[in-house]
Amino acid sequence: MQDAIKDRKLRNYPFSVIFVDVDDFKKINDDYGHLVGDIVLKELATIFRFYLRANTIIGRLGGEEFAVLLPGVELKDAVKIAERLRKIIENREIKVESNGVKKLKVTASFGVTEVKDDDTVESVLMRADEAMYRAKKKGKIELKLCYEDSYHRRDRFCRQAYR
Repeated sequence: MQDAIKDRKLRNYPFSVIFVDVDDFKKINDDYGHLVGDIVLKELATIFRFYLRANTIIGRLGGEEFAVLLPGVELKDAVKIAERLRKIIENREIKVESNGVKKLKVTASFGVTEVKDDDTVESVLMRADEAMYRAKKKGKIELKLCYEDSYHRRDRFCRQAYR
């Protein structure tokens, strides 16, 4: 990510970040077991690989959180990508075996931000995390958008983008 921030500063090359957190993942592990939880995480990774561009960088941050790094993508397009992923995840049935075959449905909350000229790795990750946290607090299955807003004269302005 450090290289992407440098590219942003030197070449004005856009770069956005999406944080994804599986809603109620602890309940999935508690109700169905950790093996089913692992299946859910693998299914999400499959969705990301299938629906995102080849130059997209996807990483698991730990637990049920993922970061999606989108080189060359401006904020407005990152929001569209996050919304598309949210819908795909929400509509996907995950087949699991837990006392017979079951179809599990999961949802996820999203935080989206774009790298700015004065950003550090920490500031970008903090904004995306804050947006995702607000989505969780708002009632999950949400997409939150964090961006600079000079009209409001604040460094960060978070609002609900969709839902």
